[in-house]
Amino acid sequence: YPQVRVLELGSRRGYSTVAFLSAALTARGSVVSVDLDPVADYTEGMRRWRGCPWWTFIQGDDMDEAVLARLPAEVDVLFIDTSHEYEHTLAELRAYMPRVAPGGVALFHDTTALGVWDNGNTVPSVARALDAWCAETGLSWENLDGEYGLGVIRVD
Repeated sequence: YPQVRVLELGSRRGYSTVAFLSAALTARGSVVSVDLDPVADYTEGMRRWRGCPWWTFIQGDDMDEAVLARLPAEVDVLFIDTSHEYEHTLAELRAYMPRVAPGGVALFHDTTALGVWDNGNTVPSVARALDAWCAETGLSWENLDGEYGLGVIRVD
């Protein structure tokens, strides 16, 4: 994506952030990251990017109205790696998927990480939220295997 616009929800130690920032540098784009915790200065890779002009970090809850109001209305790449709780992930899908531009992509980490469903069955909570949201909207998602799984929704 030339001049890519990335919105990252959940940056934690910054491993994904570093990848997005590097890509945005090459594409002359921008990255906005949101996390409950401050930027992880202790992560060596993050120190290099501190203060770069194409990155905005917002400390706060991604479902807080004040945070939502500060975020871009349209993005090319949405990356969600937050609480991994079913209800929270479903709320994020409802709030943030409308921001993904046509031709964009949404990525969801930990689709194979396990959560507990009401009836006691162990089910990946992120995958369950993706299934529910896709049933609501008529869209579909694919799961990329790998450590913890990565869900992908392509927006036409």
